Amino acid sequence: MIKRIIAISMAIILAAGIMLPVVYADSGTAAPQVTVVGKRIIGDDKYFEISLEVDGDYEDYSSVGVVLQYDPSLIVPTTWDDEAVPVDMSQSTSWATRRALPTLGKDTWTTHTALTYITEETDSGGNKKNVGYLYLGAEYPGKLPNSASDPNATPDPNATASPTVAPTPTAEPTPTPDPNATPDPDPYVNPVVVARFMYVGADETAQKASKDSITNQWTAGNWDADWTKNKILTIAPDKISDASPAQFGFAYYNADFTMKGFQFDYTTTVLETAEQAQTTDIQIVLGEGKSAKAGGLSLNDIYVTLFYDWDDSLLGTFTCGVGVDSSADINEYVKTKLIHPDLQSNTNYSSTARVDNYRGEYPSAGPNSTDPTLPGGAGSYPETIVDTNGDTIPNPNRASLYPLTNKLEYCFAGRDFNTDDGGNALPYVGGWTKVTPETMEDTWTALSTENFAQTVDADGDGIADTDADGDLIDADGNKIDMVSYNFADVQASDLDGGALYVKAVYTPGDMLGNGDSAYVAIGPLKIAVLVSGSSSSTYSISFDYRRINKFGYGVSKMKKPSVRMDLTQVGASASTSIEVLLQNGEVIPVALTPTNAVKTLGYQLVETNNSNVINGTSRSLLNGVDNAPIQLQGADGLIFSFTAQEYLKQAYDGTVAASGFTAAVFKALKLSQTTAGAAISAAAKRKTCTNAIKKLVRDAEAAGQNYLTLSWYQLQYAVLNTSAPYVSNEVAKAYCEQYPALMAKING
Repeated sequence: MIKRIIAISMAIILAAGIMLPVVYADSGTAAPQVTVVGKRIIGDDKYFEISLEVDGDYEDYSSVGVVLQYDPSLIVPTTWDDEAVPVDMSQSTSWATRRALPTLGKDTWTTHTALTYITEETDSGGNKKNVGYLYLGAEYPGKLPNSASDPNATPDPNATASPTVAPTPTAEPTPTPDPNATPDPDPYVNPVVVARFMYVGADETAQKASKDSITNQWTAGNWDADWTKNKILTIAPDKISDASPAQFGFAYYNADFTMKGFQFDYTTTVLETAEQAQTTDIQIVLGEGKSAKAGGLSLNDIYVTLFYDWDDSLLGTFTCGVGVDSSADINEYVKTKLIHPDLQSNTNYSSTARVDNYRGEYPSAGPNSTDPTLPGGAGSYPETIVDTNGDTIPNPNRASLYPLTNKLEYCFAGRDFNTDDGGNALPYVGGWTKVTPETMEDTWTALSTENFAQTVDADGDGIADTDADGDLIDADGNKIDMVSYNFADVQASDLDGGALYVKAVYTPGDMLGNGDSAYVAIGPLKIAVLVSGSSSSTYSISFDYRRINKFGYGVSKMKKPSVRMDLTQVGASASTSIEVLLQNGEVIPVALTPTNAVKTLGYQLVETNNSNVINGTSRSLLNGVDNAPIQLQGADGLIFSFTAQEYLKQAYDGTVAASGFTAAVFKALKLSQTTAGAAISAAAKRKTCTNAIKKLVRDAEAAGQNYLTLSWYQLQYAVLNTSAPYVSNEVAKAYCEQYPALMAKING
């Protein structure tokens, strides 16, 4: 069983820009011998292969990686096909845009990774040149110890007692090598990962010149050549390796295979400096030898399964053998990595009940909240929890760690399609359908029916059975809406560039929608100024939609969500609809950006798949946060509220100048010094009105009202009634609405 797939971790590290930590060897542990081998291939001399060798006690280590620099004017990355071709590197100029190369490697190391890119750099003399960088990495799966072989392992209290084990015979001493024996001409035949390169040049003359340039860098057969002076291959400099998958150019990890879930022990150390990497813990040798492909391992023998979720995000990878039944191994991988621990032992595979499928993060409240089978139940697993010390910590059972079982009211479609040779169920290997990079985005795997099954070939003619209309059918003769992929016998023809792409399929749960298919809009509305100007400002108004209805049940997943934003300009009698495209997901963030020329803004989530925003299907309430259009202008508008809070805070903090607010502040707040709408501009009047606002803030707090919620009506009342400025919003509103000039000013 594979404990971790390095391809996933590398992708996350590179995307996030995080340095891979260097690990140091503890004083009592000998480091493995790590060697980079550059081979000029004998008998197939178009190719130059770069491999990473790990000797010694490599089973004590989980991962090895090295970052190298090479000269792309002499060698270029290529494929492993019989007629190999160079890999297109035109768009690969950094670790963020690096290419993943086809690799070979030792079959006991489950993951072999090669990432490379070529970039233009300027040397100390100002000359520009192309430089290539290569990351080689591999991962060892490890073995779980037992109490018989490892005295530190925790015995299973329920285990049957093992018979007495005979003592291990004492090993014979290693014989002294014969000094006159002929040395192995190619001692480096144990690579954990190999990448193939091709000599630069379109014809044999150019290729020979390239090969001669390489050959001249070392004496053929001299494995101890001074690689530090060789321009073909060397350790990458710190400036490159520090930002790459292997800090200081080289790293390997101790692994504690005794820990549940195959956790890594990152507490010990290997390297401290780049100099150690270059002089002590790693060596590079150059020479001639056989191709790694000649050792019986071919790219055609292995493939990598790439598991994608319904939103096309990569969930994980798994290395398999072509023509080998990988069902049991894949089932175990999916079970331990992608299924919540609460559900891994579930045997009710055909169930679509929530208790058998869902361990998500919400809702935290709803009907029947004490029943875990219903919304709001005890089966909620939020991202964070409060521990016994009162600290907020990541929830070890948080839903995001187990993506196949965090889809509210959807069931991962694996269930009981597959069994192993002994008839044991393999429920987690049957929930995938095959896609390609080209078809993935258009393959919709949130099914509206449960017609998802494997094809059959009852007549044994090698062709899947169909009905009279030519549609695929299952063993019961029912039409199959989507085919469950069978991992039992994957052939090279099933692969796309050495990889198998599959996508998770989900079927409706018992409570999907529960009679209401509307998404819920989650507020409150948050407003911020994006652009502020004397005549025009732009505002950002944000909130979220969630795939959950007002009763707390998950609803059907949308294909193409948009927000229909209905803008009513100041002075206009009708609105104009504008589409705001959204990123689909369980939580859909929305940002609406009107200007201060807009009076009201309506909004609704719509399904626009195969339709436009006007004719799209409604998927939320109209104006879902507060059930009314967003009022930007006027006494109750967000623009006033946003503007006023800045100045109310100054009044509360006492940071207003002694002379009071400027005339521009009163103009921005649209306040008048008389009921006829006269502007507040004279210095004495501004000071008096500012003091009234300061007193209003204090009196509001004393009355239990948050001063930041003071309305325009209350501010306008205060500057007209400076001696007793505070009244409730209701009283202030009734007062101001008596005077048309005041209302015309705030609404104008």
